[in-house]
Amino acid sequence: MELARLKALIDMVSQSTVAELEITEGGVRVLIRKQAVTAEHPSPPREVAVPKAPAPKVQPEPKPGTHGITSPMFGIFHRAPSPDAPPYVQVGGKVGVGDTLCLVEAMKSFNAITADRAGTVTAIAVENGQEVEPGQVLIQIGA
Repeated sequence: MELARLKALIDMVSQSTVAELEITEGGVRVLIRKQAVTAEHPSPPREVAVPKAPAPKVQPEPKPGTHGITSPMFGIFHRAPSPDAPPYVQVGGKVGVGDTLCLVEAMKSFNAITADRAGTVTAIAVENGQEVEPGQVLIQIGA
């Protein structure tokens, strides 16, 4: 299981009311469990060995006068609703507020990323199928 996917799972469990999550993928079993902390019996801190993350990806500088649409979560970037469908947007295409620009897949759930302003797509900053993280610019929109 990839480190980014594992981090996304941990974040999802920590922010939810789920107490335990178990996933088996490709012969690898992952169990994520929250421990309840009480005033009488606080859990002692534990050190967890986490593999070193790769060096952060350098974001391209946004073009002057453009607005970056960012990913709200860890996931996989998809330009189209299915492999044989045309992409939602192309560079040079016009978009309106609320138009779907792409999808970010997280935990087999596809999340539509929409335009928060009208304009012209000036750049698509990631490749189809690429892993993305929260705050990463996906698409740039200009006036």
